[in-house]
Amino acid sequence: RSEPESGRYNVPLALEFLGDLDVPALRAALAGLLVRRPALAGRFDTDDGELRFRPEPAAPLPLSVVRRSGSCRSEAAREEAVRAAQRPLDLSGAPLLRAEALLHDDGALVVLTVHHIVADGRTLDVLAADVLAAYRTRAATAAGSGAATAATEATEATEAVEAVEATGAAAAVEAVAAAEA
Repeated sequence: RSEPESGRYNVPLALEFLGDLDVPALRAALAGLLVRRPALAGRFDTDDGELRFRPEPAAPLPLSVVRRSGSCRSEAAREEAVRAAQRPLDLSGAPLLRAEALLHDDGALVVLTVHHIVADGRTLDVLAADVLAAYRTRAATAAGSGAATAATEATEATEAVEAVEATGAAAAVEAVAAAEA
């Protein structure tokens, strides 16, 4: 709260999806994330001069969707993702997570930004695995191929965590997920 106009305390996660992004499946995966990770669905305010967490279990997570021409792997796309991750988060508003999908001709960058008060670099491993597994399950169900098996979901979650760990969590972290067409 000491720097409300700064993104200094943001913890960003950038997920790269190759191919078409199933936006409704992503929305459903993100809504489920708030249910499974209730700390993200809250807000903070001051009570007698002390910062207090206030749960907001019904907090919706808006997903901003922006379409751009060009490649999701271009320098311009990466710069836009960094700018998205640097925008400040308001601790007094729930949820404490922002989601932005930057759609490009060959794929998408999904930027999730969490405030450090509820997340750190290690949390990104869990968030990446959670979002990717839920997205894949929702996308597979929407495509009519049925829900993924528990073994498939576990393998995909492990791969997502390994990708996050391989790139590090100091800056924007990337996990590559091939989206089903």
